[in-house]
Amino acid sequence: MGDDPGRLLLEFSEAVRGYISVSRLTRVLPCSPARVLIVNETVSYRRLAKTQVGKVDGVLEIGSSFGECTQILTKHAAAVIGIDNSQELVEESRRRYPFCRIELLNCFQDPLQLQRLCSQLQDRCENFKIFVDIGGERSSTAVCRILVLLDEVVRGSLCAPCLVVVKCKSLSAAAAASCDERATICNLLDWWHRCAAPTSTRQQRKWGISREHG
Repeated sequence: MGDDPGRLLLEFSEAVRGYISVSRLTRVLPCSPARVLIVNETVSYRRLAKTQVGKVDGVLEIGSSFGECTQILTKHAAAVIGIDNSQELVEESRRRYPFCRIELLNCFQDPLQLQRLCSQLQDRCENFKIFVDIGGERSSTAVCRILVLLDEVVRGSLCAPCLVVVKCKSLSAAAAASCDERATICNLLDWWHRCAAPTSTRQQRKWGISREHG
């Protein structure tokens, strides 16, 4: 590390070396065990897209919006499919980033197509990863519904996701309040039931969910 504990010497070859600030380094997580990372804002979400995705990874992005994160993922991964349920956003993101693959899909209306897209990535790549951003301000219940659907789609797959990254303020706050010193959620099942429960009668009617049964 040298005389300065805040800098690290990187040596690429005998002729190429240099110092980098330790604060700029990011830990790259191993593919095992599988993990779910929850963040509360866009900067952290896109940083994970840059640092936790590599050339052997296939990535499904749910909620591609204008394609900003899709193009980041595409530059780092072996294969990326972004999906959004807004035709306007899909058309605009395709115009902005024509090198990205972005599909129009409502996951709840066509889960079979969601499964097909997952299978395409699973078959082509060594690792399968999922990024979810259906709106940072969405309720934890809405985000949990898409996570449940994803679990149903990939369950029993030979290539289950080794990493799921979720952007949601309410879910991140709930996780932070229930984590231990290792950033692991305590009493995970109880925590999940609380986060997944509909918060209003309107949500119960819309989704056909009983508050008592989640």
